[in-house]
Amino acid sequence: MLVKGEEYTYETGEPISGIIKGAVLKLRMSGNTILSVEDIKEPYVTSDEVQASDTSRIRINDTTYKYHRDFAVYQLRTDGTYKRVGTDKITDENTKSVSLYLDKPLSYGGKVVMVIIK
Repeated sequence: MLVKGEEYTYETGEPISGIIKGAVLKLRMSGNTILSVEDIKEPYVTSDEVQASDTSRIRINDTTYKYHRDFAVYQLRTDGTYKRVGTDKITDENTKSVSLYLDKPLSYGGKVVMVIIK
């Protein structure tokens, strides 16, 4: 598992239903230890076009989303692995698809906690 760009291992006695390579998970952690997998997260929005992006927000589908103070951007590489990158990689030239994951619904003030670009 990747957490803030660092690899972690989590072992459980039984398989966790629904987890596949590339899934985004909500984890419960204590320090550097994963205690449990709480949820499998779906993207709030996915688009093949980025209208604008800077270091504090992104605009897609005519909606502007603010970044959480502790957010991460991951880029899917051609070998199938994910690499943590900066917001400068979020461009139409660099991006075939962008997915945003929010900490809570936008209507409740949700902010982007993760961006995945492909």
